[in-house]
Amino acid sequence: MGEKMQNAPIFFTIGQVRFNPILDMHQHIEALQKEFRKHSFSGFSEENLTSIQIDPSGASPNAVTTSQKRWRFTNSKKTGEIVLYSNSISYQTTSYETSQEFKNRLMIAIRIVHEELNLDYVEQIGFRTLDAIIPNQDHPLENWLKPALLGFYSGMNDILKHSILEGVSTVGPTGFLVQRVVILRGSLAIPIDLLPISLVIDRRFTSVNDWHAILDTDFAAREQFDFNLDAIGEHLTAVKEEASKAFRSAVSSLALDLWR
Repeated sequence: MGEKMQNAPIFFTIGQVRFNPILDMHQHIEALQKEFRKHSFSGFSEENLTSIQIDPSGASPNAVTTSQKRWRFTNSKKTGEIVLYSNSISYQTTSYETSQEFKNRLMIAIRIVHEELNLDYVEQIGFRTLDAIIPNQDHPLENWLKPALLGFYSGMNDILKHSILEGVSTVGPTGFLVQRVVILRGSLAIPIDLLPISLVIDRRFTSVNDWHAILDTDFAAREQFDFNLDAIGEHLTAVKEEASKAFRSAVSSLALDLWR
């Protein structure tokens, strides 16, 4: 698993493991918090998430409201947190170091949950990164991204407000890749589905106020298998590598050299 680039463009990372639903998860939160605190995730919050879904099965579509609990365990610097649902656990950070360090933290989190709940199976493992491509006087945006990803930006800079590209691909029998490129002029373009981000984002990213691109890479392997920590670790490594391949295919060789 790779080493950290000296000037890495990554500003937000999520790794997630989905497992069999635990309907009484709320009864285990106190015990889980005690264990997470031992690993410096001492901050805690509980949230009720409400969503509206359309049920088209009747004569006329009905709006159905659903509610779901979410628990957050955050470190003291607010640069990393464990997010727990009744059927998944995620580790997310705005201070990505190396692949191995990130994997270790997610593996610690899923091990703690398993020791408390004795999970039966895993059904999906995912990895998502947000990278901010910020040009400078020496190297305009065209130097950083592959030409095909510039969209309407090329040649329309004076009138363009934003350009959005999305690609969805299947990788092998279980892999599912979503790539998005957003180019705009202004403040850092954080995807709506992640707002609000409660973690602290490095100032070199939040201070951007001109043309930049956000490269959103989301890869998931949807395969159910019996719970096994070694197997989870192997799947995490494979998922991360596929996401890294997708990232490298989107940026120029010059960009990779500059970030190193």
